[in-house]
Amino acid sequence: VGEFVPISSHIKHGTETKKETNSNKTAKTDTCDTLNLSQGGIDTHQLTEIEIKEMRDKLKTKISETSKAACVKVKRDRNMAIATLLKLYCQAPKPADEHIPKLISPAYFENSIE
Repeated sequence: VGEFVPISSHIKHGTETKKETNSNKTAKTDTCDTLNLSQGGIDTHQLTEIEIKEMRDKLKTKISETSKAACVKVKRDRNMAIATLLKLYCQAPKPADEHIPKLISPAYFENSIE
């Protein structure tokens, strides 16, 4: 329990642990910087079928390669690859029918019950 540890030993032990933790974070960040997987905005409507298949394969490999990464940057890039893959295959919604529903006033129901 931290409350019962003498102050002098607590400070000494805490700084050593902190230094080790910072060096580990730096090492992980350096590794993550080399794995830059960011995607730019791409208009999917202008892509051919072959380009879509190539892009799909690239995105799938990015997702599978980074599935076990612990770095926040890599996870963000993985999520971006997943979102791009979804956008690649989504289709625009079909326009709603021009049929406008008939609106009935409450008075109609009041009169029809009688």
